[in-house]
Amino acid sequence: MRQFIKCLETLCETDATVVLSGDFNMPYLDWSCPVFISDNDRCSTLFNEFASFFALKQFVDVNTRLKTSSTSSFNSSGSILDLLLCNDVFALHNVSVNTPFSTSDHCTIDFNILCHVKLFKHNFEYRNFNVADWNNINTFLNNINWDDAFAECSSPEECYNEFNTIISHCIDCFVPLCVVKTSLTNKSRFGVPYPLHVKKLLRQKLSIWKRFKAYRTESLRLQYRDISSRCRYAIYKSVQHYEESIIDSNNLGRFSDTPIQNLLINQMLALCSSLMARSPLIQ
Repeated sequence: MRQFIKCLETLCETDATVVLSGDFNMPYLDWSCPVFISDNDRCSTLFNEFASFFALKQFVDVNTRLKTSSTSSFNSSGSILDLLLCNDVFALHNVSVNTPFSTSDHCTIDFNILCHVKLFKHNFEYRNFNVADWNNINTFLNNINWDDAFAECSSPEECYNEFNTIISHCIDCFVPLCVVKTSLTNKSRFGVPYPLHVKKLLRQKLSIWKRFKAYRTESLRLQYRDISSRCRYAIYKSVQHYEESIIDSNNLGRFSDTPIQNLLINQMLALCSSLMARSPLIQ
C-alpha cells in the first residue's frame, strides 16, 4: 500500500489538474466526514492522509457496488468502493452513478470534465482495396523476376525489406489512396455498430437497472443479472459476426477504421489474400 501511495504522490506533484478514478476497495472510509469506521484499517488511514495532503475532493456519495443478496442493504454506509477524486473542485460536474458495465457488480461513474479543447482538423488516409486494379496488380507481380530481386540480398532481413519495397510500390501504383477528413471534436465511433436487437437489450437492461435501484428487490436483482448476461452474449456474437463479414469480404483493411490501415502489414495481408482468391496462377 505504501508503494501505491508513493506512486500516486509522484503523479499528484504537479500544478495541473489531477483526476483519479477507479475501484480503490476501501469500504471503511466515510467520505462525508471523513471518519473511519475502523481505526485498525491502516490502508484507509494511509489513503486518507494522502488525499488530505493533496487536497483531493471525493465526488462519489452513493454506493457503487450492487448488493449480493436480498438481506444486504444496497445503500449502507461505508460501501463506496469506486472513487472519483480531483484536486480542483470546479473541474468535474454532472457526476452520476449509473448502470454497471456488462455483468460487473460495480456501477459505472459518469462525469464531465471542464477543460479547454483546441479545435483542429486531422486527416486519415487509407488504401481502398475494394476498387484496386487487380488485373494490373497480377501483371505487375507476374513480370517480376524474384531471383534477380533477391540476388543481392545476403540475409533474411534484406530479402524481407526488398519484398516490402516491391509490394509497397505495387500498392502505391494500383490501389487508390482515400482521405477521410475529421475533427477531433467530433464524436467518432471507432468500434462495431450494434444491431437493433442489441440496442433493444441494452435499453431493457437500463430500464431494469433503474427499477432495481429504486425498489431493490431480489426479483429485480435476478432480472438484472439475467439481462446483463444476455447483453454480454449478444454483444459478443455481434462483434463476431462483424469480424466474419470482414474476412468474407476479402478486404482485411476494414479491420480498423483508424490510420493503422496505413501499416504495410495490413496492406500486404489484404493484397495476398485477394491475389489467392483472384489469380489463376495461385491455385
